[in-house]
Amino acid sequence: MSEPGSTILLTGGGGYVGAATADALLASGYQVVVLDDFSTGHVDTIPNAASFRTGSYGDTTRVENLLHTARIGAVVHCGAKSIVAESTEQPELYFNVNVQASLNLLDAVRNAGITAFVFSSSAAVYGSQSALYLGEDLPSDPINPYGATKDRKSTRLNSSHMSESRMPSSA
Repeated sequence: MSEPGSTILLTGGGGYVGAATADALLASGYQVVVLDDFSTGHVDTIPNAASFRTGSYGDTTRVENLLHTARIGAVVHCGAKSIVAESTEQPELYFNVNVQASLNLLDAVRNAGITAFVFSSSAAVYGSQSALYLGEDLPSDPINPYGATKDRKSTRLNSSHMSESRMPSSA
């Protein structure tokens, strides 16, 4: 990723995983700019040392502007809709946010010339596995729309990496 001291855009920093990621990045010496729409996250979970912007990571124009004005060197993408029950009731919403908006984010990152991108996936992509350890070598088998959208996003990011050698795949 980028060198400590550089600025990282963290999507979904108001959520549990995002806030913990912000803490770890700050402790490692990075500057952190959180982008979150706070539809499920909470502004009070964002560390004081991080700055934040309210908005959608799917808004390509806004994200491109933020990437340039904040001098972002890398992106960590934790943002997602993640409530399994809601995903079964509103699968189109989960596709729009978890897949389409993420692809918009990736377009903005590419357009800004940023080559460091980390995607926070979910064990939900593996469904009900009998394995004790869920490694990335296991086949995906999501059992709900949330897991399916995370799997689809990961697949699209990996496909993007294959076609765009300058963009790393999900981590």
